[in-house]
Amino acid sequence: MSATILKNEKSYVSSLLKYLPNFLSISRALSLFIIIKLYLSHEYAYGFLIYSLAAFSDVLDGYIARKTSCTSRLGSIIDPLCDKIFCLGLVVFLFSQNKISYWYAFLLLFRSLGQISFFFLAFLTRLNVKVDPSILPKFSSYIIYMILFFSFLSFCVKFSITSHILSCLIFCSVFFELVIITLYPFRLWQILKGKRLGF
Repeated sequence: MSATILKNEKSYVSSLLKYLPNFLSISRALSLFIIIKLYLSHEYAYGFLIYSLAAFSDVLDGYIARKTSCTSRLGSIIDPLCDKIFCLGLVVFLFSQNKISYWYAFLLLFRSLGQISFFFLAFLTRLNVKVDPSILPKFSSYIIYMILFFSFLSFCVKFSITSHILSCLIFCSVFFELVIITLYPFRLWQILKGKRLGF
């Protein structure tokens, strides 16, 4: 009897862990509205805390998915899609608050919307493509998270070093974004030729 109960408990926990990464990804995207609301209400400390937790969840959901072998095609789409909704929403908000320049916001929107459009077309045409980013887009995403981190931190504290760090991070981000955009046509050609499945 106890063995059956233990087995059922393990099955229940496994089921929870299976959906936890996707839940974290969706929660991260939804937290965008909470963060913006808090900053507009001048609750900077709480907004910064929620952002930090949401950014940490991006690392956590991937770690849980790999450790529990719960990776899936659906999860590989939901995670980057929620990341883009979260980051782009915050970039647009920071641009409206004069914390990020218009040309940098446009660069990120151009790259991300182009990628989202491609996956939408791939879905409509039933093209067999999976989300399998290389190390370069991943590293670029982490830099964007750091830019958001220091941008939101600048609401709370006024240190001159913060602006210098932001300038360096934005310079690195622009470099990586331009390299990624340059490589996209080549990767797209490989996918259409069937030489590559991941984008």
